[in-house]
Amino acid sequence: MKFRETLDALHVEDPSDYTYSLGFATLFAMEGAWPVANIQAKRAYYIAERLDSELITGREAAYMRAITVRRSADHVTDLLRVRHHLNTARACLLLDLNRTSAPPTTTTALRFDAEDLALNVSAHMFHIFWGEAIPPELNVPPLEETENLLKRLTNSLTSGYPTENKLILQHVERKLITNLLMAVLLRQKEAPAPINPVEYQPWVRRLQENIDRKIMETFFVRETFLVHAILLAARCWTTENKSERKTSSQELARMLAESSIADKFRSMMPFDRQRFNYLRDFVLNLPPPGQ
Repeated sequence: MKFRETLDALHVEDPSDYTYSLGFATLFAMEGAWPVANIQAKRAYYIAERLDSELITGREAAYMRAITVRRSADHVTDLLRVRHHLNTARACLLLDLNRTSAPPTTTTALRFDAEDLALNVSAHMFHIFWGEAIPPELNVPPLEETENLLKRLTNSLTSGYPTENKLILQHVERKLITNLLMAVLLRQKEAPAPINPVEYQPWVRRLQENIDRKIMETFFVRETFLVHAILLAARCWTTENKSERKTSSQELARMLAESSIADKFRSMMPFDRQRFNYLRDFVLNLPPPGQ
């Protein structure tokens, strides 16, 4: 069934239009139209508030609002609203856990934690690339601590993916490792001591395995432009193979050409051009593999 037909069917299943609005928010998010996705997620949450129903607490709408606000943020202070929406989603989760029917899945809290850590990395990028001070009330830990939290949460995932929620787990794992690699690449700018790239080879392999994993024949978690760029930069940094370094660096250079960015990465955060320039320059200035 096509996505539009699925959305239309939601009108029948849920006359309140909560699920319909949430579905539209997901559709726009998949296309990178974050401001529009945020409007739909906001509508879904307002519907949930108006319903005052035990069946719909607005948990998923609050979570979607957190994601869409972060991805459409213009300033680091906008991330305060992300934290607020995540706190709302967690409060709704506590209500849902007490329900006797249709309780939330075991991956729900995990998704919220992953978004919380993505917020931390975004705050650091606003500071590093955009020159904005991180508000103390955001309670963002230093980059190295954020990286360690990302490692810990990623390692807590069940290996092999259980049948239940395996697509969600694949998405969460990819999000966590991508942010982990972005965090360690950012640390290269100000690290007091050299960071051993060999230690991060398993993370690069794990991200590639995640991307290659096809859980269902008809559906898979699509690799985004940004994820691929971070993966290539991390591979260039960690590989000890000259040929692999050359191939990956050339592919990254093609990706980060101005025309390529404009065509394939339409939904940019304010600091993304600086981020891409940093990844490009970082790879260009790497010493030969093995040194």
